Amino acid sequence: MAEASRVVLKVGTRVLTQSDGRLALTRLYALVEAIAELRERGREVLLVSSGAVGLGRDALGLSSTPAELATRQACAAVGQSRLMELYSDGLDRLGLVAAQVLLTEDDFDNRDRYLNLGQTLHALLKHGAIPVINENDAISTVELAMRAHRGRSVFGDNERLSALVASELECDLLVLLTDVD
Repeated sequence: MAEASRVVLKVGTRVLTQSDGRLALTRLYALVEAIAELRERGREVLLVSSGAVGLGRDALGLSSTPAELATRQACAAVGQSRLMELYSDGLDRLGLVAAQVLLTEDDFDNRDRYLNLGQTLHALLKHGAIPVINENDAISTVELAMRAHRGRSVFGDNERLSALVASELECDLLVLLTDVD
């Protein structure tokens, strides 16, 4: 771990939220400070962050995560900009730049898009930006598809996405900050 030069941090929704589902702002900013500290130590950091659906649900005044797929997509669309605003503001205050990267599974399946993704992420890191990556849940419904018997995402909260990103960029370390088994 001490020698890892390129790190992917994956943070789950429940890590960023309190028990009642509201944002745990202190935890989010502690994560931002940890990212800044890693950067000060010369590490490249990519952040794969969940939380958009929860933030959108809260902003839309919904008491729980809706069962209807289109409403979860709407929550993601509202929440993603709010999530990026928080990361951008926090990183900016510490002299860092956040870059939003929204992906779908097709971005890894289509060779041209896969190569473009790699070039973009490498360029962001070269220029010192912190890529904040999430699945484009307003468009791609793979992660939002719920299992009927458990009400949980098929892939969990971006675990697979973070592994694909870590593999694409030949990262030295993938850290999963999650409560998912």
